[in-house]
Amino acid sequence: DYTNAQKYYLRTIEIDPNYVKAHYNMGVMNIDISQDILDEMNKLGMSKADMVKYDKLKEKREGVLKEVIKYFEKTLQLTPDNEDAKVALVSVYSALDMTDKAKALKATLK
Repeated sequence: DYTNAQKYYLRTIEIDPNYVKAHYNMGVMNIDISQDILDEMNKLGMSKADMVKYDKLKEKREGVLKEVIKYFEKTLQLTPDNEDAKVALVSVYSALDMTDKAKALKATLK
């Protein structure tokens, strides 16, 4: 139930902006949402209508991934050695063609 989970994580962040688990979990949840969108994109055919729908879903997914960046960057600000957040963020940067950021962060992985 993404809607309710998001509501509670955001409320937690409002109460304690430095609560790292809420930021991390928002990032993970948004990755799950982006994967759901990607799965929907991959089910589409090659018709003109499907291509239009594909483009809309791609734009929606990119917006979700940009939200992921916000939450994982905050996670890393609060816990700089969080390897899980780093790995996830490298993948998101790569998905959004942010290769310089992906390379720089990947270099910090253990």
